[in-house]
Amino acid sequence: MSVWNSVVQFSQNFLEQVDLNAEERDYKIAFARGAKVARQQLMEGQQQWFETLRREITKTNLVNQYFMMALIKAFAEKPDELRAAILEFWVDPVSPDKLDKLEQDLRALNPERLAAGGAIAFGALLLMAVSPTQYPPFRARQTAEFIRLVGREPLKSSASPTARYDQVLETIDELVEHAQSTGLPIRDRLDAQGLMWTLSNTDPDSSWPRAEADAFRSWRGDKTSSSPSYVRGSGKSPTAEEAAWKILEPGLLGAPSPIDGKTQTWTQSASNSLLETRKSQDIESGKFLERLEPQLTESSNDVYLLAAELIYLQCIALSNIRSETKSERINTVLSWSPEGPSNLPPELEEALKARGSFNGGMGFNMHIAAHHGWLLRFVKHLRSVSQTELDVALSSPWGWMAFTAAVPDDVPAIRYTIDYLVWPNYLQPVVSKEDRKKIRDTFAHLLGGARGNSEVDIAQDLHDILQIQNGESETYAEWYAEPYKSQWQKTTGTERKAWLVRQAQAGNPMAETWQAEGIVTLPAQTLGEEIIGQDFESVLSSVKDVYGHINFADQKDKAKELHRFATQMNEGDLVIAAWEEVLLVGTVDSKAYVGDFHGNKLCRTVDWHPNAVPNADLPDPLPRLLGEPGGIVDVSEAVLAIESWRKRPTTNNGEDPGAPGGATLKPRIDVVPQLKNASDELAAKLHVKREDLQEIVDLLRTRQQIVLYGPPGTGKTFIGKHLARYLAGTEHAEHVQIVQFHPSYSYEDFFEGFRPSASTNGQVGFELQPGPLRRIAKLASQPGNEDKPFFLLIDEMNRGNLAKVFGELYFLLEYRKDSIRLQYSPDEDFTLPQNLFIIGTMNTADRSIAMVDAAIRRRFAFIELHPQDGIIKDVLGSFLTFKKRSPLAADLLNALNGELGSDKRDLAVGPSYFMKDDALDAEGLRRVWKYELLPLLEEYHFGELDRAQVHERFSLDALLLGLNRSLDELQFLDEVDAD
Repeated sequence: MSVWNSVVQFSQNFLEQVDLNAEERDYKIAFARGAKVARQQLMEGQQQWFETLRREITKTNLVNQYFMMALIKAFAEKPDELRAAILEFWVDPVSPDKLDKLEQDLRALNPERLAAGGAIAFGALLLMAVSPTQYPPFRARQTAEFIRLVGREPLKSSASPTARYDQVLETIDELVEHAQSTGLPIRDRLDAQGLMWTLSNTDPDSSWPRAEADAFRSWRGDKTSSSPSYVRGSGKSPTAEEAAWKILEPGLLGAPSPIDGKTQTWTQSASNSLLETRKSQDIESGKFLERLEPQLTESSNDVYLLAAELIYLQCIALSNIRSETKSERINTVLSWSPEGPSNLPPELEEALKARGSFNGGMGFNMHIAAHHGWLLRFVKHLRSVSQTELDVALSSPWGWMAFTAAVPDDVPAIRYTIDYLVWPNYLQPVVSKEDRKKIRDTFAHLLGGARGNSEVDIAQDLHDILQIQNGESETYAEWYAEPYKSQWQKTTGTERKAWLVRQAQAGNPMAETWQAEGIVTLPAQTLGEEIIGQDFESVLSSVKDVYGHINFADQKDKAKELHRFATQMNEGDLVIAAWEEVLLVGTVDSKAYVGDFHGNKLCRTVDWHPNAVPNADLPDPLPRLLGEPGGIVDVSEAVLAIESWRKRPTTNNGEDPGAPGGATLKPRIDVVPQLKNASDELAAKLHVKREDLQEIVDLLRTRQQIVLYGPPGTGKTFIGKHLARYLAGTEHAEHVQIVQFHPSYSYEDFFEGFRPSASTNGQVGFELQPGPLRRIAKLASQPGNEDKPFFLLIDEMNRGNLAKVFGELYFLLEYRKDSIRLQYSPDEDFTLPQNLFIIGTMNTADRSIAMVDAAIRRRFAFIELHPQDGIIKDVLGSFLTFKKRSPLAADLLNALNGELGSDKRDLAVGPSYFMKDDALDAEGLRRVWKYELLPLLEEYHFGELDRAQVHERFSLDALLLGLNRSLDELQFLDEVDAD
């Protein structure tokens, strides 16, 4: 049977098993449509092109996530270079011939991440925007495997990107040809690529005849032999894994201990000795070492050494315990032996300093005794089987898992740890049974589906998923870090928060204990389980019972602290603690539980970052938040800064590789979002100069609050609205809100106040309701929005009583980094978000700007829009040129404002009266003059000129006569040219 006959035969079975449209084709076609939109946006010069492309790519699994992270970083740091590279690729004609140049351009932006297979995969996605059926996706490892299956040698990674992609297309074309000639429903290259992926990655299901499934696995080269064919290799933490193997290997082989080099420790007699003493004494409660010491009294040296070796294995892979703590535990046990060495050998001691593979949380601290007991039963089980059984178990990671699962009285966390340390290249350091399944289920689509739900099925899937995620990169995919963690560790619907916990509790400084033990605590006297997860009123009731000796205000504050710690704090939240001149930063890893640490009963486990952050120069708003009162402070508005510290990588020594000399971590956060520059397109749309618009943008960047003021019809609202929408982005229309002031407008309308509302009993009551400023401030403060600009446009601002409307918010307009207590919410601190910009408009005809409160003038930058000067001086002429109309209207406007005189400067007429469609012809212009301008001019001259005098001086005919012009000029310029 030829290789292609085999492909066709196996394809027929898979096409009955897998719906290629649903599993492969549909989402790729959907991606291509979205990418086509991004291409069009790029060609038109629209700013959102990259966000569109990024959003569409992240919906798929077609590019390695590390490549995407590097691409996003490149766009943030070098947007023009990335735009130029992709624009050059996307300009017609688009073909695979451009892949070589694209890869060169991307490599120049990031030689490590934006190159090789990832660059080809990305280029293939750009090709899909043109034709997904002609240019299918590319995944380096999977396509290479299929090329080998059909009897060819895939080109090496050193070959050119174009050559590598062309080879894939040639192979796919052959697949299409053979499929169509035998009647398989393969329409085009996209279908064939989906089938190729299925043949390379999907396992036959139960519908396959057993013989055919075996034949397929054999053809694909799946490992089916039971003979040893796996290499132990290394995983996430090679140093720790190798150190563990120095203890595991001699133990498994029955060789002498690496600690003294002569004593055999993994024996039936040594494990039985300790197991028997465990039965006779209570080693499961109290501090482990204190309970262990009497168990070892009068034991032989091999028992002491075995106890120390098992403690070493229990803690070597932990990242949340300091090396000093690990060393102290092990060497303490060794020091008890009257015969053996009192310290670890240097190579084993040094390995304890290596960064661990996983955070064991509080469980690995609190349950050392249980873990030690399982390890003793593991040694006993190991020595109870034949050498043949042990050889079979050691021949594969999956056989080893079955072997350790047979140890009596299972403790999964330590069992998974040993599995990983024996087979680090295959079994991952994920020691939570629940997390293993969540991770597998989340990413199983990469495999075409999960194998099953047995522990071995899940472990095999996790291994395969890791290979796909790592791709050609040497970077180890971290399931407990982004971009993966948020995908599988779903939240309960609440946004991630951040908390400051005071470390000086009950007179004890707790920071060192917290960091060493991987916890955070809170004093609670006799309160415990009864308040965990309860609402505030229930916690307050319990506090009153226990803290009856303090006044009610203090009881309420104490209840607030306990409620925040026991109920509101969630797993995944960030926590910080101020200690001397630094901040400790960590992530909450558990629900609240009752413990006993220096009298502090409420506890949570925390994954503390190994580096502290200097608090001498913290970004806003952290300095203010650190000064807030209370033992537990909600600092969620600083979550971006805190997350930036958590996401920074560290070396094995805990140093920040991004800082010179391993300096401590420094947050990277923009206090005010970076507003984009004004564009030529926006200037043309508004008929003003780009330089003038840019000056307004620059003022917004530095002041955050501006006022556009001028006479009626000068386009204040029009320019403010369009500029805000441009800066917010067309995709974020809800980030721009408009409100109009008037004489009866109040603080309660603008910010918050009580409104009538129907109560549950049908009676009318009052409810505190937010106004437009409060609503947009809340939206701007939501997690994920902190780096996006929001705009509140206040129209006709000077028509309101500004002191009455703004109230105590006057303070925040000047001091953005501070907070205040509110009139109607006195228990709440309110801060104007740094990403909220305010644009006001003031009409000088309603009220002179000179009369505006000096406090408001100090808090806003004032920009004049006047028809005879500055930004909009030439706006009407530009508009008429764009419309191909005579400049007569512009000349009439200048003449009218000249006739008004300098004493009526604030009452000048703006150009917007003449920029309406019905003002572009003679009849329309006469109507505007008669029904809009003359009544306005009558009002301006009330008490100075009577109606007849106004009409005589300012009528349209009078001004035309003064200019020696005629309305006959109001026609299309191209008609004039044609004549």
